[in-house]
Amino acid sequence: MARYKVEISGQTAIPEQPFFPLRGERRVAVVLALVLIVGATLYFTPRLAAQAPTFLASGQEISTANPTANLIFRSGQTRSGVECGPGVRQVSWSKYSPWCEPTFTGSNGGATSNGVTANTITITYREASTADLSLAYSLIPPAIIGTNQEAIDTLQAYINVFNKNYELYGRKVVLVPYQGTSDFIKEDLGQGFQQSRADALNVSSTIHAFADVSLIDSTSVYGGYLAAQHVVSFDMGFEPNSFYTQNYPYIYTPYPSCDTTAEGDSAVIGKAIANLPAIYAGDPAMHSQLGKIGIVYPAGSSTEECAKNMQNILKTKYGVTPALVKSFTLNFSILGQETASLVAQLQQSGVTTVVCAACDPVSPKLILAACAQNNYFPSFFAEAIGADTGGVDAFGRGMNQQEMDHTILIGRQAQPKADTEAWPVLQKGITPTTPVEPLSGLVYAPLL
Repeated sequence: MARYKVEISGQTAIPEQPFFPLRGERRVAVVLALVLIVGATLYFTPRLAAQAPTFLASGQEISTANPTANLIFRSGQTRSGVECGPGVRQVSWSKYSPWCEPTFTGSNGGATSNGVTANTITITYREASTADLSLAYSLIPPAIIGTNQEAIDTLQAYINVFNKNYELYGRKVVLVPYQGTSDFIKEDLGQGFQQSRADALNVSSTIHAFADVSLIDSTSVYGGYLAAQHVVSFDMGFEPNSFYTQNYPYIYTPYPSCDTTAEGDSAVIGKAIANLPAIYAGDPAMHSQLGKIGIVYPAGSSTEECAKNMQNILKTKYGVTPALVKSFTLNFSILGQETASLVAQLQQSGVTTVVCAACDPVSPKLILAACAQNNYFPSFFAEAIGADTGGVDAFGRGMNQQEMDHTILIGRQAQPKADTEAWPVLQKGITPTTPVEPLSGLVYAPLL
């Protein structure tokens, strides 16, 4: 099935105080900013366009076949030697590349924004603390989620390639890693606000960054404080539309918002799973039963909004009332204990398909383990964010395989690295000894 995508464009008034939902979520997936394109155009567009954000409808794809009939193409060579002309893109190795721009000469306007000088565009990466990583690694090994250094080296490799090939109008992107003072797990639990705000102030006022591309150590709390400081940041689309609207134009995502995902998930559940024979369940005894849906989600205001949205869509559009809707505390140190109670309630409610709404990549591992321990084998429904870049394959290998055999995912099937656009591009910027982020494809994706 096609991935449901969301695109944000335009601007709304930015609140004086940061807007971020208190939610439990750990973004283990990695992100690289669109800053290379946004920052490159600062000279020509020193202010972001004043237009309200717009969201693509469920199932609507972003076209890469942009019309060229009314465009004026200039002749000349790009920085990388490509000869410009009608229909020619800036780089030949990406179908998402902007149209060809001859090598820029002249004044670029100098310092046009915080973090943008005549020569550089500064971006930051907040390194996770050792304590944070130790807890994360106890659940998902570094071979799957990577290390701080691998994330930094992978980011730098892509930046090297983009600096060489994209027209940045006399500037180059400079990556500045820094050690954060905040604990991302506490941020996910609605704590540590002062430290998170201090990190955002450090980025904007001390480092003077145009954007932040933190990978493993990124939360909606941190992003909200960055937005309040007018620093651009990026995430994987786990938030509701309201989050991006309130924080626009400073928080972007190339992935579906949880509202958009809820629409797509509900369509599949309502048409092919609920109230039909539960043939996808792992327990053969369930196959003769009519499918009952249970929705579980990490506790938090935004995740609750996403779960309620899905519940409402199922009821109003498909006449489906879930047998159970239940939140759990996203605290990895106690989540293993809480999932046992959660699974018992799912069993008692006769749920044949468990839906993890607005879930992080780690929680399903503990939920599936508790299901197996209770000899409970329903089907499991989840979004396949990053599926085509290997994310689902990587995380799935660390989960209970008997339960994973009956997991239903929305998303494109994972491709071999060599068949993706991201992997060959990465090879242009690394050496045989460069430490590479295991989910390097997710670093590349937001750039597109």
